[in-house]
Amino acid sequence: MNNYLCICRKFLLMYGFLVLIRISSMSASEIIAIGKDSCRPSGLFCFRSTDGTNTQIHLERYCNATIQSLFHKAMDGPVMVPICLTNGVLAISSDGIIRKFNLKGDFLFAEKPNGFDGASAMSGRITDDYIFMTATVYEKTHWLYYLYIVDISGVKPIVKVKIKIIQPVVINVTYDEIVVVGREDTMRFPVPKSINVK
Repeated sequence: MNNYLCICRKFLLMYGFLVLIRISSMSASEIIAIGKDSCRPSGLFCFRSTDGTNTQIHLERYCNATIQSLFHKAMDGPVMVPICLTNGVLAISSDGIIRKFNLKGDFLFAEKPNGFDGASAMSGRITDDYIFMTATVYEKTHWLYYLYIVDISGVKPIVKVKIKIIQPVVINVTYDEIVVVGREDTMRFPVPKSINVK
């Protein structure tokens, strides 16, 4: 695990440099967004670009000191920062719709998981088969916050776990737990045993 973290940290430093190189070749009006789940140690990295009302998802690979563009796809509306998987890319919108593409950019699905309610504000990778998503729901006089664990390995996303949480500021996933950091408190949940986090 420590070797994996070391590789990831080194790649993230290199990844930041690569994105700067890549951004320099894009138009001045484009806004680029990357996140903590935007790269893989294998050299894959993805990002979102926005130019006015047009949003695109990009997947690229760094190999042998070159950057190879694998695909870029126009989105039908705003999406959060994409999540890079070893076998593709996820783009999630605030209404909870998950769009999944393979490494060639072929569209696999665009669907809101059955049972997901509210507005999604945060999402991230647990493994290549599972992600987390948060939901915010207004109920009578106050806001409620939920964490969903979603299986994205099949032909459609499936909610596996729904947990009531505090208002999240940051969510981190380790090999054995999910940590929800709020403004004044922290919650910890074990990663379900059915999910093999490597």
